[in-house]
Amino acid sequence: MLRLGQLYTDGVFEVTRPVAGSIESIEVQDVQQGQVVVGFDIPSKLMYLDKQRDLGRQFVWKYEIHDTEYYVPMMEWARCLYVKNRTLANLMLQPHGLELIIDDIKLRRETMYIDFNKRFPVTIAQKKDSALHIAWVRGNEEILSSWESIYSYLFRSASKKDSLNPKNVFREGIPLKFDLPLLKPCELMVRCIRKGNQVLVQEIMGISNLNLPAEKLVYTHPILKKQIGVNGVKKTRITDSSEEEDVEITDENNFAKENTYQDVLDVPPTFYGFVNKPEILIDRKERQK
Repeated sequence: MLRLGQLYTDGVFEVTRPVAGSIESIEVQDVQQGQVVVGFDIPSKLMYLDKQRDLGRQFVWKYEIHDTEYYVPMMEWARCLYVKNRTLANLMLQPHGLELIIDDIKLRRETMYIDFNKRFPVTIAQKKDSALHIAWVRGNEEILSSWESIYSYLFRSASKKDSLNPKNVFREGIPLKFDLPLLKPCELMVRCIRKGNQVLVQEIMGISNLNLPAEKLVYTHPILKKQIGVNGVKKTRITDSSEEEDVEITDENNFAKENTYQDVLDVPPTFYGFVNKPEILIDRKERQK
């Protein structure tokens, strides 16, 4: 999921081109204490939609803080809180998506244990901050409920419009709406457009005061193993390469193997500030070499 208000060329983030807006810090006492409006309700001096129906129907959170009106697109809330990479964007649009990459999760004596499976790309699993982010979503019932409300809302909206084939509605696009989690208080670092006492948030660059209900996080992944040496003569496998075969590659095979080493396209990183950030350990199982 691409950041709102950022510049991309063919899906690649433009790091050299300057973007509009200024950097500000916003203290929000309760992110749920706002008003849900639509794009057409944003003052025209901040964004003039000029009867662009698709944009005007998008949902936006409006906050009034110290006599200032802040407009935060619902899509940017979802990206900031949950979409750290492409894998999470895909999982978010599936029922109970996180369960597809987690075999087991438990909390024992202030330690959270998570067993990831091969559906979780190892390139992400190697990053401890990414594992912490998933643990924060999956390990907090309030956060998990918010995550799952995204799919629930989109599916209900699509089913109402086309109960026989809701996928058609997904292709056309649905204004995103979901239940924000209980985060209070928190501080947002944003890039925004300000006109007097009215502010349009283009990008949430960081969010603070997050909490994981554990002092330590320990997680496993089938590919992340510890190498150990064994005594004995090394075995060499000899293959017959005298006959070569032409192989035709097609994308129509429904039985392709999952690529656990797939490239992971991270969006520009969002800073997650945790209260008492836990110790993070990778439990690497042993394998011979």
